[in-house]
Amino acid sequence: MSSLAILFNRLLQDFRFQYKVVKMVLDWTVLLYIVVPGLVIAGFIYRSWWVDLPAWGEFVYLPIIAVFIYFISWTSRYRTFVKEADEVFLLKHKLKYFNLKKWSYLYSLIKSTISIIIAVIVALPFLTSKYSLSFSEIICFMLLFVGFSFCIMAIKMILSSYWTGWIEKLLLFGIFVLFLVGTIILFSNYVFVPVYFIGISFLFTAMAFILVNRRFHTTRYFLQEITKENEERLRFINLIFGASPGFEKQKIIKRKQPLLFPQSQKIFMKNLAPFGFYELFIKIILRNTTYFGGYFKLLGVTAFAIMTVPPLYLKLFILIGFSFFIWIWVGYLWDKVILSNPIGKQYRNHDAFFSARKKAEFYLTLPAICILSVILIVNLILLS
Repeated sequence: MSSLAILFNRLLQDFRFQYKVVKMVLDWTVLLYIVVPGLVIAGFIYRSWWVDLPAWGEFVYLPIIAVFIYFISWTSRYRTFVKEADEVFLLKHKLKYFNLKKWSYLYSLIKSTISIIIAVIVALPFLTSKYSLSFSEIICFMLLFVGFSFCIMAIKMILSSYWTGWIEKLLLFGIFVLFLVGTIILFSNYVFVPVYFIGISFLFTAMAFILVNRRFHTTRYFLQEITKENEERLRFINLIFGASPGFEKQKIIKRKQPLLFPQSQKIFMKNLAPFGFYELFIKIILRNTTYFGGYFKLLGVTAFAIMTVPPLYLKLFILIGFSFFIWIWVGYLWDKVILSNPIGKQYRNHDAFFSARKKAEFYLTLPAICILSVILIVNLILLS
């Protein structure tokens, strides 16, 4: 069997697996009453944009469109489609293994390009009607993000080979912010100079192929490739489990000691029962990125919604709704964290448990509301 045939076979297996995952969430009732009507309504709304842009279209600035497609480009990932059993067969036939990685990389490039094309098509009414961009300018606009997605895919591949855990995430976050600022500056100053887009796209593409070329001709990173492929294969199902309170993907910690408070030092000097609950709660959520990461994800998504939704009453509605939601979410997290611990579960009926719970809800809800309020005020000042 050729390497291309192996890739097609594994693509078919992956499609069947992802289809089973989708069926877990979208049964016939959800498809009939939510998904299908939603797609039809979305189609009519998109068609209306071509006839007449919505009222909030005046707030859709070109840098905002660029940031939207930037986020789509950032999600680009390289899949190798290698498996554990390949260590026995493909590593003995290295040429097939190398060709499999090349075909997989080509598939990843095509998939990333298609996603960016779809994003550009969604933004096309604004690009043509509001900004009067020509066909060639739109093509250059799209090529810029295609090249960027190729480069980001290569950077992620290289970083995952040398760093893991919080170091890798910190480096990716720094690169994300750096390119985000560059995107905003680029589309604020050089919007009508397509030659810059072509040059930067070519630079990104050349950089990507230079970075990944050596990876196609080595077996040195075979174990890392298996790990990343398993993560990508299970990414969608992990998103479903992460969004469902009934399921949780347990964080596997390989360190012998926790990164924060390795000696379990005391946080509060007062030896009172409520402070004991506070300390237990704080240490558990800080040591598990799933918990405090979920808090910041909720905050980030809400902040993005407040900045992008045009009407003021909708911004206030989102802020008020988030206030109630985050309060309930923190209470749920408190019960989950404290009651799953043998020490906390033993004292669940004490008055200190309930008083500490209320204060934890307040102290975690208040900073989020203050941050979103500041974002709302700054957003209104900038738009005024």
